[in-house]
Amino acid sequence: MASKSPNAIKKLRIDKNLTQNELAKILNISKSSITNYERGKRTPNAEIIAKMEKFFNVSANYILGNISVAQNKEACNSVSSDKDKTSELFYEISNLPSEKRNDLLFIIELLYNDFEYGIELKNILQDKTFFEIMKHYNKIDNIGKNKMLERSIELYKLYPLKKLSQHTL
Repeated sequence: MASKSPNAIKKLRIDKNLTQNELAKILNISKSSITNYERGKRTPNAEIIAKMEKFFNVSANYILGNISVAQNKEACNSVSSDKDKTSELFYEISNLPSEKRNDLLFIIELLYNDFEYGIELKNILQDKTFFEIMKHYNKIDNIGKNKMLERSIELYKLYPLKKLSQHTL
């Protein structure tokens, strides 16, 4: 797919006084890839865009030509270090084995799609008791897991989720 604004990448590279070869080495790609990006013949993939975002301290939208220099400066000024953490985290997730990556993406999707439940889940995940329970849960057989689930349901009926989070187990 061709880039909307190949000049953004070229401008970023020139502003840093880099040759195409130097930028290619930094991004761990070929010089011809840089040439194709700058000429608008190809668009960088998500991994390369994430590396460019971090290296040039610009947004993906700027790299892709979706916003202007002024809009990029405004966006970058308003974004906290959380964006950097998020980009790094998603980059690391993308390099995980597929089973682990899919598990993490499922959890992220769950948190994102059901925000109210996600907040409750976040509170549970921060509770050390939860991890102690899970440590034991993973050591028992299926019969024990079913018994543990039954007991959890009984407790839930006594203390609905909102109230349960206020109590210690």
